[in-house]
Amino acid sequence: LKSMLNKYVGISGYSFISLMPEIIFYIRFAELCDKIITLGLPLCKAEVTDKSSRTCDIKDIYNFKLAIKALENKASGEIVTNDFEFGDTGRIYILTGPNRGGKTTITQAVGLCFLLAQHGIYVPASAMSFSPCDNIYTHIPADENDTVDLGRLGEESKRLSDIFNT
Repeated sequence: LKSMLNKYVGISGYSFISLMPEIIFYIRFAELCDKIITLGLPLCKAEVTDKSSRTCDIKDIYNFKLAIKALENKASGEIVTNDFEFGDTGRIYILTGPNRGGKTTITQAVGLCFLLAQHGIYVPASAMSFSPCDNIYTHIPADENDTVDLGRLGEESKRLSDIFNT
């Protein structure tokens, strides 16, 4: 036992100091997860599937930002969960609806799930399986003043075209 332990006596703990920001991040995230669970909302470890299958299946997804606001008592109403799936029947979605209908909320929820899952962090859902992706593209509407030449639809179409061409 002594000879085995002597192998590790000379190891310096200073090499771990450079990892402290990452360690603190994971500790704080674990504390946040404990608080989210007290709201009765699910969290899960995402299952990684083959990259070539290009799928994503999320059960009971919700917007993590709303859950954090609920913890701060700044949210009103119940947090609604949904199911979401990318697969052979839907690789591109066009999301439409009335103002204040939840389009941004569900889009943020899916984006956050992918971001968290690809970093090996618990996601705001009861179950998630996904194929890792190389890039996550976002499209934020341009300021009205920047769309004079093409109009808003033309400008957004051009920007989406640029995303698809990368």
